[in-house]
Amino acid sequence: MIGVSGATARYRTAITELPLRARVVEQLEGAIVVVDGAPGWPARSRVALQGRASALLIAHPVAVDDDELAALEAAAGSVPVVLDRPWLRADLVADAAAPRAGVDAARPVTVDTVAIPGELGAMVRESLGWLRMLAGGELELRAAAAVPHGLLALLEEPVSGRAATLTASTLVGRGGARLRAQAVGETRLEIDLDAATDARSVDVSTAEGTLRRPRRRESSARVALRRAIDAISRGDGTGDLRAFRHDAALAASVFSAG
Repeated sequence: MIGVSGATARYRTAITELPLRARVVEQLEGAIVVVDGAPGWPARSRVALQGRASALLIAHPVAVDDDELAALEAAAGSVPVVLDRPWLRADLVADAAAPRAGVDAARPVTVDTVAIPGELGAMVRESLGWLRMLAGGELELRAAAAVPHGLLALLEEPVSGRAATLTASTLVGRGGARLRAQAVGETRLEIDLDAATDARSVDVSTAEGTLRRPRRRESSARVALRRAIDAISRGDGTGDLRAFRHDAALAASVFSAG
């Protein structure tokens, strides 16, 4: 059993749901330290590392300067860093990753997203994370353009040459944020995340029909906490920081170009 320090209400609930694996502690040393992902989180993370944390769990991280992220990545070394990104949940990514081999590399992967006012930047970043996963590697921006209430972007995975397209807009009127991703080929993947209805679906379609992956009932906090515990048990990192750096830098480029 491992201690968890700095847990807010969401993570305390997750701890109670994992009674044989985690417990609340006060000290940083040897613990998974939950770090608020509000501005300044890399500095707070370095304080936890100085306190000899066994792992870091960053809750809903916002975009920060890339130099700060690079410094944190260097400071963390082999200490696992898990990012809790509710719009890019690791369990849903795993559900979508398994059948990706059947996706036609000649066809673009696409994401359409709608953000609530003030959250377009964050939704673009998370959408780019989905495109990165579906395209099979880090992306490069080819073109971007502003449209009323949003933007369009064309990207490419340079190794395979697979195209990726993003359409993002800000919600006008009532409703909630939504993200829909698709990859088409012999196997078609469709991911639908809807804040208004709390829908989270991954559909896999083949010639035999459509299979909807079982709905994931865990909270994103519990998923992230389990990942941190598992990373400590394995003794390796997660790659979350590198992925976040890629997505955040690419989102900044999209907005600059558009």
